Amino acid sequence: MEKLKICIVGYGWFGKMHYSVYKDMKNVEVIGVCDANEKTFNSQQKSLQDEFHKDVSQDKDKLVDSIKIYTDVEKMLKELKPDLLDIVVPEDVHIDVALKGIEYGCDLIIEKPMTVNYEDAKKIQEEANRKGVHVYVGQVLRFDDRYRALAEMLENTSKEQIRHISMERNFQSKSHLVYGRVHPTYSCLAHDIDLTLWLSKNKVKSVSAYANSFLNRTYPDNIVAVLELENGALATLQNSWHISKKCPYGFEFNSKVITDTDTFIIKNEPVIHNWSNDTVDYPELFFWPKINGKTKGALKNELEHYIECALEKIESPILPLSDVVEIIKVANAIEDSINKKEKIIL
Repeated sequence: MEKLKICIVGYGWFGKMHYSVYKDMKNVEVIGVCDANEKTFNSQQKSLQDEFHKDVSQDKDKLVDSIKIYTDVEKMLKELKPDLLDIVVPEDVHIDVALKGIEYGCDLIIEKPMTVNYEDAKKIQEEANRKGVHVYVGQVLRFDDRYRALAEMLENTSKEQIRHISMERNFQSKSHLVYGRVHPTYSCLAHDIDLTLWLSKNKVKSVSAYANSFLNRTYPDNIVAVLELENGALATLQNSWHISKKCPYGFEFNSKVITDTDTFIIKNEPVIHNWSNDTVDYPELFFWPKINGKTKGALKNELEHYIECALEKIESPILPLSDVVEIIKVANAIEDSINKKEKIIL
């Protein structure tokens, strides 16, 4: 069996999650891992993500001895020459690492958001096309079985039949300390922008967005965005970082799609309830649960799909790169609308 040689750059909480998927795959070999902070390779300290993703907060899988460790991504690329570079670094440096990977002829997997700037997204697309490499982006909800099922239900629904879309995604305030390192339109609303574009089959004509902050941090902690779709329908995207500290799974979301004949609703209601004398817990079973010691769910579906695409040397039929560039375009418009306090025409 042909194996894809992979290097991972960024070995924080989610980089370790990616590795836990790859280690159980038969058609990949992780040959190198890079992180600017050398201590991350040996640290057993729990991260803030472990607090609000309690379902996967158990000890992470240890790197096997054959994997080479680096703190300089260019040195790793030059020495190991991987087939694919998996980018799980902070969002503001995605562009630099992506262009470096493309320069060395690697296919890329880039965690969401691809970039925080539309011009940078287009540059990655152009450079990838020029070098003949493929770029795959981690918009994980496209690989969530709930949304895959909904997309199939909407398969024969035309974009003209869409009447309204409502997306609501909320977090505990402590998670803003991690995901608030960039504007929430990229860390949070990028999911719902993608779902809106994908499920409605519409592009966005204009954006009117509003935000405020009770946490007094760099970026807002309440956002409402109204997207006018090309068929005249509206999509409302809502995001707050103020749900109760007692929420047992750290974040909650609701998605609603209304057509001229049907209404579809997805809620993250718990599948398993765990009521004990000390606590109430609802383990998350759709994104990245560990079952029998192996990571399952949407993250596994996503990475397995992208590895198959890279081995076949094709673009993803589930999430073409042009769709991702459009997500960043709309995300930029939301941020611009908030900052300028005006409607943005796309």
